[in-house]
Formats: sequence, structure tokens, C-alpha cells
Amino acid sequence: MAKTAVAEKKVEPEVRVVPVTESRFGIEAEFNTVYRVNVEKDTSPEDTLKEDYWQHISSKLIQGDTIIVKPDHEKWMQELMVLEAGRNYAVVHQMHLHNLETPESRQKPPSDYKVEYAGPHYKWRVELSGRVLKDGFASEGLAINYAKTHKMAVDR
Repeated sequence: MAKTAVAEKKVEPEVRVVPVTESRFGIEAEFNTVYRVNVEKDTSPEDTLKEDYWQHISSKLIQGDTIIVKPDHEKWMQELMVLEAGRNYAVVHQMHLHNLETPESRQKPPSDYKVEYAGPHYKWRVELSGRVLKDGFASEGLAINYAKTHKMAVDR
């Protein structure tokens, strides 16, 4: 008579899920901080993912903090979550990256003029031959209109 192996069914203990308590519930700001960082215009989103990029401010960060990163030209924006922070380093995870570049179909300044975003202080600026003509425009469109008007006035 052949022996048949009876597979023993492994009984795993039931995992008890504990309902959330008040000490684990609250406003996000009570647990973690959301920071806004304005980076230099030549900084790429990949640069901000490097641990040593945060070395000068890592002592202010804790696990779970959120960092909203925008360069001076505001062509992209990203949201990072701090996974670990220590002395002179922070490990971050990119949650979102948004490309904020304007479509190429938008109006362009006259060829000899340069319109660029110069940061939150100077905002949009118009340059001609490396010289700043005017800054402080709230939008790129306003700066381009100024450049066109300036060119028409100079060409008269």
C-alpha cells in the first residue's frame, strides 16, 4: 500500500490591524514641514537628488519633510520627500516633476533682444546687447511686448 503524503496546511496567525488613534492623527504641519527652495537657474532636477546637494541645510530636515524645488527661471518644479537626513547629507525621493516651459508657439522677442526670467526679485527682464533695459515684468509676455515696443521706438 502506497503512502500518500498529506500536505499539512500551514496556519498563519491572524494579523490584527489596530485602528488609528488620535496620537497618529493630525494636521500635516504638526508632523512634518513643507519647504520651498529656489535653486540657481542652471540647476537640474537630477542635481537636487544627490545626497550632498543638501549638505548646507540637512540639519534642518527630518524624515518625511517635503521640499518644493523651483529654479529661478521657473521652467520646472518638483516635489521631493526626505527619506533620511543627517549631518551634511539628505536622501530625497522625487515625488513629482512638472515641466513648466511655455510652448514654442508663443510670441518671441525681436532677434537682437533677450527676454529671460531673472528670479523672484527681478522677475522677467529685457536685455539688449548684454545690457538690461528693464526688469520687474510679471510675465514673459509683458517683457516681450516691451521689447517689441522698444524696438519700434528705436527703429523710427
